[in-house]
Amino acid sequence: MSPTDPSRSPLNFVGGLVDRAMVRIPDFMLDENPLGRDEYMERLAFYADWDGSRPFFNTPATPPEAVVIESRPFGEGRRDLLRFASRFTPNNPAMRLDMTRDENNQSAYLHLWRHGDDTRRPLVLCVHGFGMAGPGRAERMFKIAKLFEQGMDVALYHLPHHWRRSASPPNNPFLRPQDVPFTIEEWVRNVHDLHSSVLLLRELGYARVGLIGASLGGLTAALYATTEPLVEFMFLVVPATNLESFLAPRASRMAFAPDGALATATRAALCRIAPASYRPRIDVDRIAVVAHEGDRICPEHYTRDLVARWDLEHYTRVVGGHWVYLDRKTRGRTWYGWLERHGFL
Repeated sequence: MSPTDPSRSPLNFVGGLVDRAMVRIPDFMLDENPLGRDEYMERLAFYADWDGSRPFFNTPATPPEAVVIESRPFGEGRRDLLRFASRFTPNNPAMRLDMTRDENNQSAYLHLWRHGDDTRRPLVLCVHGFGMAGPGRAERMFKIAKLFEQGMDVALYHLPHHWRRSASPPNNPFLRPQDVPFTIEEWVRNVHDLHSSVLLLRELGYARVGLIGASLGGLTAALYATTEPLVEFMFLVVPATNLESFLAPRASRMAFAPDGALATATRAALCRIAPASYRPRIDVDRIAVVAHEGDRICPEHYTRDLVARWDLEHYTRVVGGHWVYLDRKTRGRTWYGWLERHGFL
C-alpha cells in the first residue's frame, strides 16, 4: 500500500468537503435514552466482557420461510420483493424487549431482479449504505440494469431500520450513539438476516452468489466475512470499518452526563462490531476493497488497518471523498474486472 501521492491531496480535500457535513448524526434523527447510568453501564459491560466462548454473530442454519409480496416487470424479466421474518435473538437477555419494539423491523426484505425462474445464472447480492435503501436508489447506485443486461441476476438486501423496516424513516435508529448496546444488537441482527438472505437465495437455486457492499453495506459484508459466509466473493466499497466517531456518547440524548469511564466502556463494547477484532472465514483472495483517499465519513486509514490485519491483496485507492470521488473509471474497472475474474462476466 503506497502512500498518497502529494499531488492528489488537494483533490482529496475537495472530495471530502461534502463529507464534513455528514460525520455526525443529527440530533433530530435520535430519540432519547431514559436509562440511568448504572443500568446503561451494565449493558455496555456485557459486550466489553464477552469471553468469546461462542460466536458473537449467530447465523441461522436453515433458510427462512419467505413470501413474494410484489412482482413487477423489469427488462426481459421481473423484480420480485420477498419478505421473511427476522429470526434473530439478542445476545444480551436484557435487550430482548427493546429489540422487539419496532414491529416493522421484525420483517426482512430481499429484492430480486431475475431473468426468469432459471437460477443457474450467477447472482450479485447488493448491500446498501446508511439511508440509501429502496429499489430505485439501488438500481442507480449499483447500476443494476447494466448487471442485468450482462446476464446476471441481482438481489438487494435491506439493512435493519431502513425502507419498510422502519416505522419513521427520518428517525433511523440503526446507529444510536445514545444507546450503543441497542446498536450492537442490531448489527448482530443485520448479519443474521443477511445470512438468512443468502440461505434463501441458495434455496431458490442460486449456487453462485457474489456480494457487494457499500459504506455500512461494506461493514456488513466485512462482519459477515468473519462468520462462515456462503458467497463466492466479497467486494467492499468505502466500507465503514470503524464506527467509534459516529457512536461516541451523545450527552444531549442521555439521562446522565457522559464521562471518561463511559467513553472507555463504549470503545470496549464497540470492538464486538469491529471487523478488525476478528479473522475472516472466507479465503482472503476472494475479498476486494475499494477506498477513497479523502473519505471523511469512512476514513481510509481505518480501511488500510483492516486490509493489513487481514492480509488483503486486492486493495484499490481512489481519489476523492465518500460521496464526491474523482476517478470513477478506476472504481468501475476494478468492479467489472472483479466480476470477470470470478466468471460472472
